Amino acid sequence: MMNFILSILWLFLPAGLANASPALFRWFPLLNTPIDYGKSINGKRILGDNKTWRGLICGTFVAIIFVFIQKSVYPWATEFSIINYSEI
Repeated sequence: MMNFILSILWLFLPAGLANASPALFRWFPLLNTPIDYGKSINGKRILGDNKTWRGLICGTFVAIIFVFIQKSVYPWATEFSIINYSEI
């Protein structure tokens, strides 16, 4: 059971870190512009108030970096890895 829980946590770790990364990069205000540039359709924002370029770029970057870390650790973590990282 514990192996299954570790497998799920290991699988979702890049997504969780990517979700938290915009808060870690607040010191980079240049990318704080909304992706939809504040435009709206029928009075509603297209993507909402909290979708910024900082979140998109930093989240993607952090997720990719952590997948590369998982790939490099894969030979020692095969027992709880759901994805075969040697094929990535």
